[in-house]
Amino acid sequence: MGFTIASSAIIYPLFYIVNDLILSLTNKKFAIITVLSVTICNGIFAYYISSITLIPDYLPWKLFINDIVGMTVTNLFELLFFNYIINKINNFFLSAFLSVSFTLSLHNFMSYYFTLGHTKNWFAVYFHSLIIEISTTFAYLLITQLTILKRYNLSRKFLKQP
Repeated sequence: MGFTIASSAIIYPLFYIVNDLILSLTNKKFAIITVLSVTICNGIFAYYISSITLIPDYLPWKLFINDIVGMTVTNLFELLFFNYIINKINNFFLSAFLSVSFTLSLHNFMSYYFTLGHTKNWFAVYFHSLIIEISTTFAYLLITQLTILKRYNLSRKFLKQP
């Protein structure tokens, strides 16, 4: 049996981390407006791609609606969950890792079950993609912690330091 992952497993966690950074550096209202704007752009892109690739048995408008609803719920959930955790423990790295990992687990389970649930290897795809996404989340957060936050001396805001 081969190793199968979704094509978005490498890049998708980065979007959550960018949202968390936006929330941490600005305010909740600006972060929510940003998330909604990106969601609309992604929905339009999904509609366009599905209409030119002619995905069988899946109408472009259905992909557009599913993508908009799924991304909106998932991104807002992750953003608010991150906001809750960071207010409790005041640690950007741990807050982002916990909120992104938990959100990816739920989102991927629902999306793989509803799109691939009829196939025999849907759980393998879910599990392999989740392992890759959690690993890349950790790597992205480590890079973020060591570069962006340190460079702009923002680590005191997110880390428990005297």
